[in-house]
Amino acid sequence: MAILDSILGGNTLYYPGCLIKAALPEVNDAYRMLLRKSGIDFIELSEKEVCCGSPVINTGFTKEAKKLAENNLLIFESHSIKRIVTPCPACAYTFKEEYKKQLGNRWKIKIEHTTETLLTAAQKGKLKLKKIYKIATYHDPCYLSRYQLSVTVPRELLKLITHKYVDMQNFGKDTFCCGGGGGVRATNPKQAELIGKARILMALETGAEVILNTCPMCYVQLKKHAEGKIQVTDLSQSLLEALS
Repeated sequence: MAILDSILGGNTLYYPGCLIKAALPEVNDAYRMLLRKSGIDFIELSEKEVCCGSPVINTGFTKEAKKLAENNLLIFESHSIKRIVTPCPACAYTFKEEYKKQLGNRWKIKIEHTTETLLTAAQKGKLKLKKIYKIATYHDPCYLSRYQLSVTVPRELLKLITHKYVDMQNFGKDTFCCGGGGGVRATNPKQAELIGKARILMALETGAEVILNTCPMCYVQLKKHAEGKIQVTDLSQSLLEALS
């Protein structure tokens, strides 16, 4: 099927997003490996693709955001992209919702967050996973849970690799922000620190040994404020470790 799609001009693009691409090579490599092991025939555009435009949209630069969307559309069309798989919830939301507003009917590309792609692979038996944690908890990223209402999918994946799963207070669509997104860390670092430390305390209250994340910004923010009190890991790293 992957070969047929390629012949017919339909490619799957792995789009890591700016933060993963620039600052988290270990997470980027882990997702690449997981997608390959899942049997996903994907391509990468590296420096050809540009930012999805999420930060620009959030700071009110609508004209610049439209230019980014137009630029990306041209690049994606020139490489026959019909599906984008991304580990960044903000990118996924921007492509799904904002590009529809900016590009209208010209935007026809299917968007998947990596949790969707990898859960499907696990359910089909392409990713054989074992339980590696005694007790784990999960931090819902705002862009995944609040804006896209994807709450069940990541938990189904997490339950495959942990013996006991416990939710923190303020979870799902009512999640407690990590303090890193929305420009908080850049404009008000002290407030971001207080929020991050508060979330770590919530995780510690569950008795979990690890906080699992599905957003690069949340991963960076919570890892910074965990201060060795609890392990913080991106889902990609945990899934790779759990492969049997």
